[in-house]
Amino acid sequence: EYQLVTFILMFKGAQFLSSGVVMACVAAVKYYMCVKPDGHHTCDTEGPGVSQDLVTSSVDFFGSCFLVWVAFLLLPCSRSFGGTRELVEDPESGAVGSGCCEDYDKNRGGRL
Repeated sequence: EYQLVTFILMFKGAQFLSSGVVMACVAAVKYYMCVKPDGHHTCDTEGPGVSQDLVTSSVDFFGSCFLVWVAFLLLPCSRSFGGTRELVEDPESGAVGSGCCEDYDKNRGGRL
């Protein structure tokens, strides 16, 4: 379970950086380069998105979506090996427990 969730989060984070931020910077530079100082532009032949292949882009996009959805749909089939464990309650301690830095009240909120 942990590996699937980590895969999904890391994959989407990498996709945001590679397909989002980096491609926006590349498109901005290509647009800047296709506009000439005299006002003439060649953006219809050299601009952003002109030389990008539609088939390759579509396979990349839908393949990324497919991988993430497969990992998401496999989550119910996965097993959790870690997580919370049963803590032994001390009946003599009352309602006050010991946290990492100070005592806490077991009847109020959660604990770290």
